[in-house]
Amino acid sequence: MVTYKEELYTEIRKRLTKLAVFVSLLIVFLLASLFLFIENYQLKYDTQQVLNFFDELDKKGERLLTELNESVIPKYVSNEKKERQFYTDYYQEMNSMGISADLMVITKQGDVTLSVGQASIGLSPYYLKSMCQENGRMTRKIQRDINGMMYVIMCSRVKNSDYYSLLIINSTVFNQMGIEFGTKYVISDNLDNILVKNSSNFVTGHKINHKKLLSPLFLENGNLYLSQVTKINKETTLYTYLMTFPLIYFLLFSLVVTSALLYLLWHQSERLAQGISNKQTKEINQLVAETKRLKEGQSHNISLKTNQEFQFLIDNINNMIEERDKLVQQQLVLERQNFHYERKVLEAQFNPHFIYNTLEAIRVTSHFDPGIADRLILSLNRVLRYSVDFSKEFACLGKDSQIIKDFLEVNKIRFDKFSYDIEIDQELEAFPVPKLFLLPLVENAIKYGMKVRQDLFITIHCYKEDDVIHFEVGDNGPGFKEEQLNRVNYLSEDETHHGLINSYRRLKHSYPNSSMSVCNQKEGAMVKFSVWGIEDDKNSCS
Repeated sequence: MVTYKEELYTEIRKRLTKLAVFVSLLIVFLLASLFLFIENYQLKYDTQQVLNFFDELDKKGERLLTELNESVIPKYVSNEKKERQFYTDYYQEMNSMGISADLMVITKQGDVTLSVGQASIGLSPYYLKSMCQENGRMTRKIQRDINGMMYVIMCSRVKNSDYYSLLIINSTVFNQMGIEFGTKYVISDNLDNILVKNSSNFVTGHKINHKKLLSPLFLENGNLYLSQVTKINKETTLYTYLMTFPLIYFLLFSLVVTSALLYLLWHQSERLAQGISNKQTKEINQLVAETKRLKEGQSHNISLKTNQEFQFLIDNINNMIEERDKLVQQQLVLERQNFHYERKVLEAQFNPHFIYNTLEAIRVTSHFDPGIADRLILSLNRVLRYSVDFSKEFACLGKDSQIIKDFLEVNKIRFDKFSYDIEIDQELEAFPVPKLFLLPLVENAIKYGMKVRQDLFITIHCYKEDDVIHFEVGDNGPGFKEEQLNRVNYLSEDETHHGLINSYRRLKHSYPNSSMSVCNQKEGAMVKFSVWGIEDDKNSCS
């Protein structure tokens, strides 16, 4: 029989082995991708260098030909300058442009009027004549002479004449280009005639075999190439390519790296699987022993401590046990308090000193202001009659707030500077609440607030927001001390000697989906009860 430890070890080892294979292949792939990325960058960089060189050569040739057509050649053909002076001006202009080229001046019929250099000897007169049919626009052609030499020919009409000038640039000038990363290039026309090249690969005679170069990545004779095709102009195309590495070397490299990584990761996975299986089975055995002791009543919770995932399971089991014990205790407390519920409600509402102080205020005010004494008597009467009426378990929030308002009015008469504000959303007027459940909060605010300031201000705000009903009681008193906040926030809901907790317990007994928060404001304190998930039959009191 296979033990759990062996099964766990086998499963972990299998999964880690798969992971090791995947990681090894991924690393090889990333290395190859990085290498290709660098090679591609080098290819693009060298390609741009060629383009820049060609563009600069084209601009220099155009400027030189334009300058000659504007000033030098017209004076020569009109016999204003001698041939010797023309040569001097021509070489000065050429040197100033930083370009080396031959020059021809021909008529529209193709007759050569002037020739500077040897390039014109091997060029076809008919071809040169055809270039003069472009209505004076600057034209550019690539042409091979009878000796196989390639030239870039630029042609333009001489200003205010019927002559045409041709600037002839030998393709050997491209040998001056600086190729930094060893990129191979071929420049050809639309008929695949090669203008210039620095490699004979993919070349047949004087033409380029461009079909394979159209693919950005291809294999040729066991070598992997990167290539790029760029259109220089409508008649000229630049082909650049770079050999990355021989495929056989790449395969050998990949095999060696993959094998080494695979062995290393597999070895580590073996050790890791063994360690995990030993650790997990040890903790499982301990957990089984602890649950057995719990079942036999030898302990009340699981005392095992780990740093692994089992700690989450242990904590949840202990929480479940704690919640079970808590619910049992709550049930016992509720059953015990049920016999004295009405008495507890009454005791939670009023401090005997309030009644005594109110009666004393009535006695005093009856001598100098009977009107105030009458208001005190009526308010106290309504408060007392309402609080001892146990015919209904719930009261409408609107009516309940009126009684609290009477209570506050009594205190307002007793304390001249005391004030309050009650704000209740109209839609909550008929909402059923435990009778006078907010009164202990108001009493506490008056009790502690009056100790530090006579101009105490109490606010009561009841509102609904996103299907959640909030009851807020705030004041501008001294607020809670830090230890008081901690004590109130962590007091058990079963406690009954604390007025605030007792109010919250009564609300939660009626609405289980409720919460309480106590905090200090910028000035004073705030107690908030919140209720949500209210059933439809509890939205209004009958």
